[in-house]
Amino acid sequence: MYTGYVFLCASESLKDCLKHKLFTCSGENVQIVREVEVGSIVFLLNMDSNTLVGPFTATGSARTGLEPGGWREVADTQSKASIRVEREELHEMKDAQDKFPFLKDINTCKLSHFQTQDLLNALKEAPLFSTK
Repeated sequence: MYTGYVFLCASESLKDCLKHKLFTCSGENVQIVREVEVGSIVFLLNMDSNTLVGPFTATGSARTGLEPGGWREVADTQSKASIRVEREELHEMKDAQDKFPFLKDINTCKLSHFQTQDLLNALKEAPLFSTK
């Protein structure tokens, strides 16, 4: 069974996340992000376009390794946590929150095993994501 996480982003920050292969989180989810294990499945949900991108694989944490200028809103690294990711073949699913209502009310970025598997199956059938 897979352990999965969804990170939220905007259209503008999506490019930074992909470029740096680094996903960051703040607020209540910081502790959960610090618990992400190497090998966990990670998805990125663009809240502006309601598009899910993935899958990514967590390769480690970067609690203090935030690159200056990578994220405009990153000022206080003490209240933020980040993970490094790798990717192979990315897919994108439009209207993700409509297809998977649990994505509408994400109180935590951690997914159940069943939610992770459902997203993996759906993305396998979704179009490839273009990074251009």
